[in-house]
Amino acid sequence: MSRGSSGGDAGRGIHRWTFETWDRIDAPPAVVEGTVYVGSTDEHLYAVDAASGTQQWAFDTGGTVKSTPTVADGTVYVGSQEGLDCGHLYAVDSTSGTEQWAFDTGDWPNGSPTVRDGAVYIGSNTGHLYAVDTATGAQRWAFDTGGPVNFSPAVTAETVYVGSYSGQLFALNVADGTEQWAVELGDWINTAPTVADGTVYVANANQQLYAVDATSGRLEWTFDAGTTVTSPAVVDDTVYAGSGEGLIAVDATSGTIRWRFEAGYPGNAPPPVVNGTVYIGSDDGHLYGIAAATGTERWRFATGAEVHSTPAVADGTVYVGGSGNLYAVRVDQLADLEAAEGTAGLEREESERA
Repeated sequence: MSRGSSGGDAGRGIHRWTFETWDRIDAPPAVVEGTVYVGSTDEHLYAVDAASGTQQWAFDTGGTVKSTPTVADGTVYVGSQEGLDCGHLYAVDSTSGTEQWAFDTGDWPNGSPTVRDGAVYIGSNTGHLYAVDTATGAQRWAFDTGGPVNFSPAVTAETVYVGSYSGQLFALNVADGTEQWAVELGDWINTAPTVADGTVYVANANQQLYAVDATSGRLEWTFDAGTTVTSPAVVDDTVYAGSGEGLIAVDATSGTIRWRFEAGYPGNAPPPVVNGTVYIGSDDGHLYGIAAATGTERWRFATGAEVHSTPAVADGTVYVGGSGNLYAVRVDQLADLEAAEGTAGLEREESERA
């Protein structure tokens, strides 16, 4: 069954389509080889044609999906929060939507699965980070962090970096899960770590953004954001992170602020930065394109409802979830309209696209 619909205002061509789910979309979709994979709190994982917005298949997870699915080698990996103290990591065939295996995470799995070199890594409210064999679904190892693991780990060739509600950031051996180092950051780690150029960037509930040496665990700098900080993205020499007030850009070397962009809450995932533009959704009902260098608004797109997730960008299109809808918006055409009409010409109400 397809619930996709094309947008109005076809002469502009900004809005490509809307796909309706039965409940909220709280995490970015994954876009791979012409298919958009997205989870919903309606207890389903969907595969949607990226060009038309038509449904290819739906997989019943039996619980809410609040993280981005990960696609690797023909398999979609997704976590499902099922009732009280119950959850699974599922491996689903990317073409047919059939289940390959399920791994019991003991409690709600949190954060998006991270896949590398034949293993998938996911955290859980049990306080454990699990390494699971991608082929069989068998556990390779588990590490107890001492508190719920609510965000994705970062995985390099030799090390897994993961934050915990214990207030610690851990570096673990990728092969067997043994601890390499741990640093106490004083409060819940409530973002996914990002590793770039030998540094781990992560934030905690104290509204602090940290840079930590990836080899030793030595603290390099701390930035006080003064508001909630979401998972960071690092591009060139800048750290971009959502905040309780929109978006911040921080110098990756010194930890000094470069600019702030005011909007509503933008979702928990790292904001995508593509061709000099940072993309965020917001609970003020808009999708924004922001100049990465200056923090100035390039355009905005009104969805007509709160946007709870961070967008994904692929092949000139932004895909973003809202309150029961997945939207596809052409970004190259938005840039053309910006030059012709200015920002006001890009903001349209949902009723214009119904």
